[in-house]
Amino acid sequence: MFIIVVPLPQFGHSSVHDKNGQIYGVRYEAVNAMLLNEFRKQHEVVLQQQKKIEALEVGQMDYAALAARLEALEKVVASK
Repeated sequence: MFIIVVPLPQFGHSSVHDKNGQIYGVRYEAVNAMLLNEFRKQHEVVLQQQKKIEALEVGQMDYAALAARLEALEKVVASK
């Protein structure tokens, strides 16, 4: 198994450098913490999207109920 480490400025703390500045190792505990942090951020986004979807579904149910009432009223008015 090979792992390729790409140095990124915001994730520079996840690799270990030698005296010449070359990468020679990975701090796996830092990588795990970084991945967990990113997972938590994405999970929060998913939860927010789920709340929006639920609110839209409730609004859609309200719309369907109002449309049904309007149709019933139109039938009453049309029959008079």
